[in-house]
Amino acid sequence: MNDVTEARERSVKRMVAEAMADVEQVHRDDLARTVRALPKQGKLSTFEAVKKVVEDKQCARIGGLLVDGVTAQVIVKVHAALNDENKKKLEAMGIRKMADTAWRLTSGKGR
Repeated sequence: MNDVTEARERSVKRMVAEAMADVEQVHRDDLARTVRALPKQGKLSTFEAVKKVVEDKQCARIGGLLVDGVTAQVIVKVHAALNDENKKKLEAMGIRKMADTAWRLTSGKGR
């Protein structure tokens, strides 16, 4: 290759990289805006808020974390399978520990 072709190739690669960085920033900004716009948990308990996510089929911020429908469904199913004593323990957990426990019980793996 000659010097002109190599210079053009470097220039094109640089322009593509800059364009991709701009696109990624727009996506991050959109995601952040979407998460901020999600309704907060309000006066519901953590577990009630999780059940609401399942019922509404809409992710929500619970305890400062974004909880998706799949995680909420796993928590609700694990809760239904527990005895009364362990249900109370699960309900008393924070959302992060609740989700980790539910996933651990369903998959047999921990973080």
